Amino acid sequence: MTASTIMVVEDDNELREALSETLQLAGFTVLKAKDGVDALQKLTNAPVNLIVSDIQMPNMDGQTLLKKLKNIYSDIPVMLMTAYGT
Repeated sequence: MTASTIMVVEDDNELREALSETLQLAGFTVLKAKDGVDALQKLTNAPVNLIVSDIQMPNMDGQTLLKKLKNIYSDIPVMLMTAYGT
């Protein structure tokens, strides 16, 4: 069986690596992106089964990324996360 591929979109390098390692240990293939722009660029060459994205990021935030994904890749589930309380 082929492992599902999850894209982790996170601007904080340490958190992106920690999330990626945790998912890899659980048996998933992980594709990493540093922001929404990077994620959209990488999706043109690599299909994924799920996108886990931070909301607060430079260049393109998670909510803008979600809107673009729903227009281009409407079949990919997206999970947004944040460390902010507001």
